[in-house]
Order: sequence, then structure tokens, then C-alpha cells
Amino acid sequence: MIEYEIDKAWQEVFNNVNEIGKTLRSDAISKNFNPPAEYRRLLNIATGNYMFLVVEYKRWRAIKENNQVNKYVGLKNDTTTKFVSAAADREASLFVAKERYSRDLLEGWMLAAESAIFTIKKHLYVDTREEKVS
Repeated sequence: MIEYEIDKAWQEVFNNVNEIGKTLRSDAISKNFNPPAEYRRLLNIATGNYMFLVVEYKRWRAIKENNQVNKYVGLKNDTTTKFVSAAADREASLFVAKERYSRDLLEGWMLAAESAIFTIKKHLYVDTREEKVS
């Protein structure tokens, strides 16, 4: 298994998202939910993290695609050997393994941040409805 070094800025965001996830899991297990002010704070953090992650994800998605196409075209233009498209596809795919790893890692954390946003909004919605009923 190949592990790649993770950018420090990414790790900071991953840690933030992870802490929000721990808080939500802890709240669900203990059935003792945080006050709305804390959820609003967590929502802002999750949203800021999501905004960072989605830009990085889109950047790495483009980098991966561009590098893979460049490698494929380079292999196709190499006239010293007979061109076989399937073999070139596999070689170009292998060439962008790091980019694919980074893209997929960012996508996973982006989805986690998105899920946190959705869950926290639900908590705030329920709190708002309960306040109106009281």
C-alpha cells in the first residue's frame, strides 16, 4: 500500500472535520445535544472547511485529468513502438496514482464536511421549531 504525504493545510482541515464528527457522534450516543450557539459555531467551521476542500478537490481533479491525458498523448506520439490504446490507458492511469489519491482523499473529506453541515442544520432546524412551540 502506497501512502503519500498530506499537505499540512489539508491535515488541519481534516482534523477540524474529524472533531466535528466526534462531537456529533458523542451527542448522538449520549443523547445530550449541544446548545444552538455551539451548533452555529460548528456549522461555520464545517462550512469554511467545505469551502476549502471543494476548491482543492476541483484543483486536484483537473490536475489528475490533465496529467493523465498528457501522459496518454505522450505515449501515443512515441513513434518508436506500436501504439496500443488499452496499454496506454493503464500506463497513463498508473502515472497519475498520486493525483488520484489526493483527489479521492479530498473528496472523502469534502463529503464528510458536507454531511456535517447537513446534520448541524437539521439540529438547528429542530431547535428553532422547538423554540417556536415553547
